Amino acid sequence: MTKAREHILSILRSSDFPLTAQSIEEKKTMKMNSVTIYRTLHYLEANGYLDSFPLTCSQHGTERYYTAIVKDTDGTCYHHHWFHCIECHSFIDLGSCRIDSLIEGYEKDFSVSVLGHSLSLTGICGTCRNTQKEEWERK
Repeated sequence: MTKAREHILSILRSSDFPLTAQSIEEKKTMKMNSVTIYRTLHYLEANGYLDSFPLTCSQHGTERYYTAIVKDTDGTCYHHHWFHCIECHSFIDLGSCRIDSLIEGYEKDFSVSVLGHSLSLTGICGTCRNTQKEEWERK
């Protein structure tokens, strides 16, 4: 693996939340241009090192977010699902995938083979919800 690929993958692995290509560019310590970052992200995703998902946010528009795929000691890959707060733009890691049985049902009911999926939930986090509730109660 090239040094650029290793560097970008290490940035994603050390992050507790999904990153955009722009935020990866801001965190990098190696010299590389935007084209290299996008090509590297494409390579890493195509080769099973990371997941990505598009997210539309009223404050930030539509952006693609990237996260590293975690491999267990036996080589099993785990991807995560995310909750995005529309107020503070934070992400909450919902943990590893829990929708396997749902996917199995779709495969059986519709005679399809699901090869991949992504799930991101959008709403208001507990902190923002409590802040809004306190503001409402003050009025």
